[in-house]
Amino acid sequence: MSQPKSLSVLLLNLFSQKYPAIGESHGLSVVAGALRESFGDELAELYVMDMVAQGNESLDQAVRMIRENGVNVLVVGVPYGTYQILADHFAELQESISGRDALVVFGGALPTYLGSRILKEISREAFIIQGEAEAALPLLIKAWSCGGDTASIPNLLHLDPESGEEVWHPRRLVNLDDHGLPYRDHLPGIHQVGGQIFVETSRGCSWSSCTFCLRGLTDISGRSTEYRRRSPDLVLQDISTLLDLGISEVTFADEDFLGTSLDEVEEFVRALAPRLPGSMDFGASCTVHSVYSRRDDKETDQRRQELLQLLVKSGLKRVFLGVESCSPSQLKRYAKGHTREESLLAMRRLQELGVRVEVGVILLDPLCTLDEVEESLEFMSETGMVQVASGLSNELRLQNSSTYLRMVHRYQQENSVTLINGEMDADTLSFPYRFADSRVGELSRQVSKWSARVHPVYYPAKNLSRFGKAGVLRASEAGLALRAEIEEFRLQYAKATVAAIQELRRDGDPGPVLGRIIQPSLARLASQLQSALLSADESVRNHPVVLRALADSRNLPPEAP
Repeated sequence: MSQPKSLSVLLLNLFSQKYPAIGESHGLSVVAGALRESFGDELAELYVMDMVAQGNESLDQAVRMIRENGVNVLVVGVPYGTYQILADHFAELQESISGRDALVVFGGALPTYLGSRILKEISREAFIIQGEAEAALPLLIKAWSCGGDTASIPNLLHLDPESGEEVWHPRRLVNLDDHGLPYRDHLPGIHQVGGQIFVETSRGCSWSSCTFCLRGLTDISGRSTEYRRRSPDLVLQDISTLLDLGISEVTFADEDFLGTSLDEVEEFVRALAPRLPGSMDFGASCTVHSVYSRRDDKETDQRRQELLQLLVKSGLKRVFLGVESCSPSQLKRYAKGHTREESLLAMRRLQELGVRVEVGVILLDPLCTLDEVEESLEFMSETGMVQVASGLSNELRLQNSSTYLRMVHRYQQENSVTLINGEMDADTLSFPYRFADSRVGELSRQVSKWSARVHPVYYPAKNLSRFGKAGVLRASEAGLALRAEIEEFRLQYAKATVAAIQELRRDGDPGPVLGRIIQPSLARLASQLQSALLSADESVRNHPVVLRALADSRNLPPEAP
């Protein structure tokens, strides 16, 4: 091996205005922490640039940093929505690093699934890290620095320098306790503008059966057995670091916070919760069955209730539940495993404990019927679930390699029809499609017109008001009023969609029906969003995401789309 190179590393995570939120890209923090743990003082310079925290698609700042600091290791995180940004701007990054011996690495969601395409279309010299990077990236940088062999490094994809053929390395999952604590030096600036801060206690999903879900990023085979937990001691060390930085509200990044068997969950929660600082509030994402299950006997149900009570006592304030639908047949098609009654009882159990609940909904899917959509919306409206539904116009993403994609292929073959009507979108890894039921297609077309109008107002309103004492709006009076207006808007949006369905059954035009209900409700939401954002701290008001939200809410067209 040759003498190790002096290392100047930039970790850069891209941002898309399609997803306007303010917060930490936790994967970036995790990888930076792994580099610091692995290299220690050997790392001459480590720069972390999170464009999600900045709310900025421009890479001008990254180009300047590369040039001014002699960066020779460039690691780019490419999340959903940023493929085209990378394609359009990588030449600028490449030019800034040209003329020196340099290593370029792409990682994150899109490189995990589109590695071959990135090597073909964007950079033939780069290395792709598929899935988890904590083990692979330090090993790759060390091998490159010393002129060593990369053959034994897991999770890599690259081109052979001689043959030009793709070289695929075996995938391997990391042990979450082996690679140190996340890097936190860059968080004060994110915290100052009310950005969302994450802590990780687990990876993977203990259910792993939803037909629409694309597995393979935090697992390999998409099996429940690949679910892993971090030790409570390391979680608490990370939280202690955040408290020292003045951070008092976090979100657990886990997709399945209370996953696996109740025995294992009890062991974890009872080791963690009593030691959590009372001054730290937190939110989490949970499956319905981890909160309530009809299969529980009385004793098991009581144990589950007591765990939730312990978590609430320890700071649990927010829970996201992946409900997805309240139509029994649609739930079966999604393979959610729970019933709508279980979803309702899980929501109410949390609310009775004082937890603010948000539920995920996939309203439309390629094989759904008007009856299913109406049934789902009416159940949610009658039970109060619709007011806490995150999105009420969401359509299923028909993602590559998902079970649902195979279901659509089978439906096409059995019915001699074509539903998939285009190439995969690289930003979302999903295929465009038409609906099996033409009336659902017309509903989608009409609702989509309004979604384009609603999204620039509703999406930031939802995201910027989601968090409590440390969020963008700091639980202000105007922020609480905005939350109430969001709930009313959701109720009106559901009412409008049901009315549109009924109009379609009469062979009428659903457009005017949607407009009569949505337009005035959206105007009220836009007005309340302006009031809330103008009441925010000055440092927050100048953030690009906030400025765009203000502009969009002020420029709302008065007429229907």
